[in-house]
Amino acid sequence: MSNQAIKGGARISGTRAARALRATLATGLAILMAGAPGLLRGSDRWRGADVTVKTISGEFTRGELIGVREDAIVILAGASEKTLMVAEIESVRIAKKAPTLACTVVGCLAGGIAAGLIARRPSEANDLGTGINRFLSYPVWLSVGMLAGALGGIGVAQAIGKDKVIIFKDRPGSEVEAGLKALQKEVRVPKYK
Repeated sequence: MSNQAIKGGARISGTRAARALRATLATGLAILMAGAPGLLRGSDRWRGADVTVKTISGEFTRGELIGVREDAIVILAGASEKTLMVAEIESVRIAKKAPTLACTVVGCLAGGIAAGLIARRPSEANDLGTGINRFLSYPVWLSVGMLAGALGGIGVAQAIGKDKVIIFKDRPGSEVEAGLKALQKEVRVPKYK
């Protein structure tokens, strides 16, 4: 009886339980490994936001936001640093990075837990209509739940990662200051001179 579990009056061998657990862990590990390149990229934390600046003359400058001063913003465009005066800027678009990996992992875990609870519920609906033992369908339920949760997490991440536009043209001084403060949160060098 030591290597057998009793579930709903039926005996299930310990090797089946071990196989189901290994399949679940392997699926979760595969999903985490797929997201590992994003986890290993720690250098993005010290980067400024990717911005696109539209000047009053209609020119666009795209690059990394390095710093913000009272009268100008500094962008690394290509290999050169560009200083753009606030009086010449019409708008600044901040490209938000979607938290895809975090939302995918959370969705995957939530979907796996929900599917696991559904699969563990004692009913004939879990038989999947193929005569498969209910316990053998457990890894299938978990995989489907984790996949659905991961896809839902990706959708949520894309909804969160919308770009932000700050308009400077024809704005009063208080709104310009508020825009510069919002940009200050996105810079690489916080106290740029």
